[in-house]
Amino acid sequence: MGLFFWNRQSKRVEAFAMELASDFFGQVSPEALAGFFQDERLDQKTRKRIDAQMQNLVLRLSQFKQLHKLGVYGKAKFHQVFIGRLEELGYDAEAIRKLNTLLMLKTP
Repeated sequence: MGLFFWNRQSKRVEAFAMELASDFFGQVSPEALAGFFQDERLDQKTRKRIDAQMQNLVLRLSQFKQLHKLGVYGKAKFHQVFIGRLEELGYDAEAIRKLNTLLMLKTP
């Protein structure tokens, strides 16, 4: 029974990671995120919008982790799928790494 439960949980984690990455893509373009982390001169409005979207990611991920009580493997699966989806969407590898690090540090 434990294996069956993990398979269901794993699919739920994968679906959430894909949804979160796709929602983020709808709000923040790959170029804007790369510029945000590379300290390019972004206007204040764009910088605030990207920061707000990153805080939204942190909030949604925190709520999901608490609701579903993800363990080490669940958290690892989330980050693996999230990174993969962002790569598919065309985000810069360095920007993905920094965003993922931020998510790991801000969510327990």
